[in-house]
Amino acid sequence: MSESLLQKIFGRAVGQRAFAGPINRLIDTPALAVLQPSAARLRWMGVFMMVGHPLFAWTWGEWLPQPYEDWRLRAVMAAMGLLFLIPRVSSAPSSKLSATVYLTVLWFQLPVLFSWMYLCNGGNAVWLASLCAMFLIYYQLTDWRVATIGLTTGGLLTWLMFNIAGAARLAMPEEQAQTHAVVIAFSWGSAWWFGMGTSSARRAQWQQTMASMRIMAHELRTPLATITLLTDAARGQGQHHAHSEGIRERLLVRLQRVVNHIHWHLNTQVNNARLMSLDGPLVALSAEQLVRKALAEFPYPTARQRECIQVVIDQDFMFCGTQRPFEQVLGNLVKNALTALADNGRMLSHGDLRIAVGCDPSKGWISVTDQGTGMDEKLRLKIFEPFFSTNTSTGHGLGLPFCKVVVEAARGTIQVKSQKGQGTTVLIELPIA
Repeated sequence: MSESLLQKIFGRAVGQRAFAGPINRLIDTPALAVLQPSAARLRWMGVFMMVGHPLFAWTWGEWLPQPYEDWRLRAVMAAMGLLFLIPRVSSAPSSKLSATVYLTVLWFQLPVLFSWMYLCNGGNAVWLASLCAMFLIYYQLTDWRVATIGLTTGGLLTWLMFNIAGAARLAMPEEQAQTHAVVIAFSWGSAWWFGMGTSSARRAQWQQTMASMRIMAHELRTPLATITLLTDAARGQGQHHAHSEGIRERLLVRLQRVVNHIHWHLNTQVNNARLMSLDGPLVALSAEQLVRKALAEFPYPTARQRECIQVVIDQDFMFCGTQRPFEQVLGNLVKNALTALADNGRMLSHGDLRIAVGCDPSKGWISVTDQGTGMDEKLRLKIFEPFFSTNTSTGHGLGLPFCKVVVEAARGTIQVKSQKGQGTTVLIELPIA
């Protein structure tokens, strides 16, 4: 069953168009039949069914006998596990065929089977607990909307079959039935709530992925347009000014600068995404050399932005860190500072962005201070959270979390001091090597 079909089914069932706001956003989250799809996961589920049902049939029939147990029913359920071992089903877990088989098997294995066993055993303690566990399992194996529909239809169908078939039933006192209803409602409600939480997290993941793609496109659109203009200009010089080698050479230099700009942004995106893994060994680094190299390689959009930076070296120091990630840290901080200065909307002057290096006997420090827009306390407390950004149009929210990971890997600390309208200072403190 495809995502669009799931959306259509649930949309018609609950009147999707009538919802708005947060509820509408929950329903619009892409519905995946198979959560965390993988071929190995489907095959292991099939094996578990083939082994688990005979084992439970023996447990509840021989070892710990229950009022009702049926080997034939268990055999049918175990045979369904074979479907997950079919290559066409397991090899493509995201396909329509796999989704259809998956949802059908789950529907029989969970709401139908567990409801039947619960009713036939008179709602005893074993099957009350099993039924409650089934709710949680179902909502963790598939989308919460699919699970809700499956539980509703499966429970009602089983109840009708139970009454029509005249299956042997054990008397359940009214008080017990009411108690079970409360317990079942609580378990179902909890499973439904957890399932919605998983759906919300999946929606956030999709939004973050799309935002990163949008920002990447934004970062590359301008330099690619510049490349096109420079290429056309170079071609025109070749056609109309055969002796203007100097002009063509300058155009080619600018073209190379734009290409380097693109490479820098691509490397930034890739490195920022590596929050949990840093490349390169820990080596002794000079803070001054690190700052100057990072500034030399930074792709300044304009010469005025380059000229607004002031570097103050009170005293250089050595520390142990990873070369390329630390260069990226400084690149991220410079980029953020230049963005804050641009948001101020005033003419840049030398010293608007100040980078200082110094040390004392116990530690060294690198500070990046801008005279930009600054931020309030509420925003400042969130800036190291992954995917949180104060500028959603050009920021993906991975830069500062990446900086924090790199600095802390070197046994250092990073702090941000800022006030709305009064600029921002980022202070990195590192143990001296």
